[in-house]
Amino acid sequence: MSKLNASFLKQLSINPRYALDGYQAILLEGKSPSLSDAFFMDVVRHLTTIFLRFEDYIHSNNLLQVAKSEVPLIENEPWYQYASLTILTYRLPRYIFQHPAWLIQKLEWLLHTPSFNPMIEAFLYRSFQQWLQLLDWVDTSTKLSIYGLVDKLSKSSLPLTPDHHAILDQIKTQTLPRTLVSPPSKVVVQPTSVIQSTNPKIRDSKASILIVGDLVMKKDDVYGIAKDYGLDPKRLEFVAYHEAKHYSFRKLYYSNQFAGIILGPIPHKVQDLGDETSLVQVLKGEGYPFTYIAQTANELKLNKQQLKKGFLEIVLFNNSQSKN
Repeated sequence: MSKLNASFLKQLSINPRYALDGYQAILLEGKSPSLSDAFFMDVVRHLTTIFLRFEDYIHSNNLLQVAKSEVPLIENEPWYQYASLTILTYRLPRYIFQHPAWLIQKLEWLLHTPSFNPMIEAFLYRSFQQWLQLLDWVDTSTKLSIYGLVDKLSKSSLPLTPDHHAILDQIKTQTLPRTLVSPPSKVVVQPTSVIQSTNPKIRDSKASILIVGDLVMKKDDVYGIAKDYGLDPKRLEFVAYHEAKHYSFRKLYYSNQFAGIILGPIPHKVQDLGDETSLVQVLKGEGYPFTYIAQTANELKLNKQQLKKGFLEIVLFNNSQSKN
């Protein structure tokens, strides 16, 4: 008999610690035949609400994905769409920066449900605050994306309050002077020597980095570069060119094992790509660790310059996440 019943929901309303029990039951059992679709969706809604309250985006996302496979109609529920949007916005903000039209369309759809209006207002304000904080860590191209996003939001039909507009103006003020001194197509990239002298350090000293592909330098040199960014050389893992063909990259899906991946030269065919045609497409998809593609002139290459850029991007991304 499934533990997902009326008694479980009552316990859940009293003590949120039962959420993990419900999560495990759904992942192990799926939807029991004895449960109606409506009751199952109600359980998922309660569990997801609890996980999001504690900013647990991994458990909440896994839960939604399993629930969708069990009851596809759950995607039509406004609360499901709101939860999905919340997870994506706070866990993978770069996707949001690059797809402003998608974000606005999703918010406009949710606003057709009046009960969500106060939630959307709070969601937007919290998101804007997050983006403002990220400006201290992200690179120039990302700042340009953020500026473009807030500009589109300012001009959209979304019901933005004076508080919303005030923080959007702050974001514009902090991006414009730095990013629009020269046109976006002529953004000046700092020389490696400048980056080297001002290396930011990763906040999580226990973070592991996966380096995939053949190196054009000695591993000792890679360890030295890693130390410059506060990374423990013992936490670097390598997958050589010949090993990549049989490495199970799918096991990295929603895994906390790695803070990031640096992807260099690999075989054209690797195992377990699913519906994707390349490993790059897989690793750039939702649910995988932040991945830097070590590419020079359309050629994947793990040289000194690309490794420095890769470590830098991973450090900035992880530090931005730790500030949220």
